[in-house]
Order: sequence, then structure tokens, then C-alpha cells
Amino acid sequence: MIISKIYNKLNKSQREDLVVGLILGLVGGLIFGLAWGLAGGLVGGLVWGLVVLLLNFSEAFPFIQSIIPIVLIIIGIIIIAEVMFWITKDKKPKKGSLFWHTCIKKSENVFEVLLGISLLSQVYIFTRDIDFIKHFPIILKWVGYIGACLVCVGIIVGIFYLWIKLNELKYR
Repeated sequence: MIISKIYNKLNKSQREDLVVGLILGLVGGLIFGLAWGLAGGLVGGLVWGLVVLLLNFSEAFPFIQSIIPIVLIIIGIIIIAEVMFWITKDKKPKKGSLFWHTCIKKSENVFEVLLGISLLSQVYIFTRDIDFIKHFPIILKWVGYIGACLVCVGIIVGIFYLWIKLNELKYR
């Protein structure tokens, strides 16, 4: 109601500016909000997962009790991060410090290895705590539902693709 009153009091060029501004503001805000929310949620979830894993390390990995396995895990993390660093193709930065560029790339590799270890620990905890034999029929039923949905979505996409291809013949 307020926007319609403002719109009615403006001349033609101001109306166009108002409409373009509202559309760009809405689209820009939506895109920025989605990107910020997804990135923040992803980073927050990953960091929180690592924090929970590190705080409950003995419960996540009950087979690691002494200092020697912990040192071996740390050495393994360093070796895997080094291998990932050297096999990743990366261009030399055009400007900026090579030192900080290398630090960022190394920290990315270490973070990726830690995320992999976190995933392995979650799979270990998941398989340890859930009785798959008891829940196998339910799991199988839901896998069937998901498969049926994927087949239906594939059929719908295929029909839509064929429909567009057939309508494309009009322009030939």
C-alpha cells in the first residue's frame, strides 16, 4: 500500500527507477542472503563437528588410548596433507606474498584431512551405535523409496527434455 502510493506520485522515469531498484534489491538481497546463509551454515557445521570430535576424541576413537597412536595419526595427517599439497595443481599468484599463499594452501589441505578423519569417525560411531540387522528392512524400504523418486524425477526430466526438443523443430 505504501509502495503503491509512492509509485502513483512519481513520474514515468522515477517509476522505472523505483521498479528496477525494488527488483534489484529483492534479487540481490535474496542471492546475498542465500549465499551468506549457506556458507555460514556449512562452515559453522563443519567447525562445530570438528570441535565436538576433538572434545570427545576418546569416545570417537576408543581404540586410540596411548600416545604412540596419537603421534602416528598426527604424522599421518602431515603426510597426507603434504601429498595433497604437492599433487594439487595450483597457479602461482600474480601478486601478493608467496609465503601467505603457501600458508593458505597448506592450511586448506590440513583442514581437508581433518574433515576426512571427522567423516571416518562419524561413520565409525554410526556403525557402532546402530544395529543394522534390526533396522535393515526399514533402511531397505527407504532406499527403495529414494530410488523410486529418483526414477520418477528422471522420467519427468526426460519427458521435459523430449518436449523441448520436439518444440525446437518449429524453428528448424
